[in-house]
Amino acid sequence: MKHLTYVACYTDEKKEGIYILESDDETGAFYLLDAVRGIENSTCLTINHKKTVLYAGQGLPEYGPKAINGAVAAYGIKGDKLVPLNHRRLGVTPPCYVSLDPAEQALAFAEYTNAMAGVFELAPDGSFAATPPVTVKHVGKGPDPERQTHAHAHCAEFSPDGLHLCVVDLGIDRVKVYDFPGRANGLQERSGMTITSAGGAGPRHILFHPNRQTAYLLHELNNTISSFVYTGDAFKHIQTLNMLPAGFKDFSKAAALKFSPDG
Repeated sequence: MKHLTYVACYTDEKKEGIYILESDDETGAFYLLDAVRGIENSTCLTINHKKTVLYAGQGLPEYGPKAINGAVAAYGIKGDKLVPLNHRRLGVTPPCYVSLDPAEQALAFAEYTNAMAGVFELAPDGSFAATPPVTVKHVGKGPDPERQTHAHAHCAEFSPDGLHLCVVDLGIDRVKVYDFPGRANGLQERSGMTITSAGGAGPRHILFHPNRQTAYLLHELNNTISSFVYTGDAFKHIQTLNMLPAGFKDFSKAAALKFSPDG
């Protein structure tokens, strides 16, 4: 069977933007159909359930150098084309993570360099509403002298019940949890729900299981994965496992979590 596949990437003189491919899951072959060019460092994508809108965190050269040209963009999916709907400027580096809330009424983002995260409201057609975003900025540091000299927001995911926004911060070894339904008054932290990782673990990615009751947290710097029971008002730790074999001495940094189709 053939599928449309969207590939995001850091850009340079050879890599141009968001690539649109036709991929064949029987033969393994893929073909370049089109690309969204004229953008920079689009490294995270997400698509709505109806597969009518694709959202990207990216840089736009019109806003200047990478340090300030970050934006979130919405594209209409029209056959094998991505048609720009609109975008919103962040004023910092391109975000490294974007996600939709369960009701698909808002888009969250996380930005690494300045430890900024926030939420943009969406219009009924999936484009960005005119409403200003609500944002937070983390501060602090961790014990790793190279990667944790500052806070670094790396992931922003919603709880499956739509009650909370979980912002994973690699730099401070924390997952900070914010009230989502009350976001019109700003993102209020639920400090009692904070997940605190081991010092230097470097949490990078959180993902909720399809059962809606379990969450998994990936740690980049120490290559471990933790599981939690999500109760709606707390995260109860189950276990933490090393993902590398005993005696492993080579370079490894964990990056992302995915579930199999059957959960």
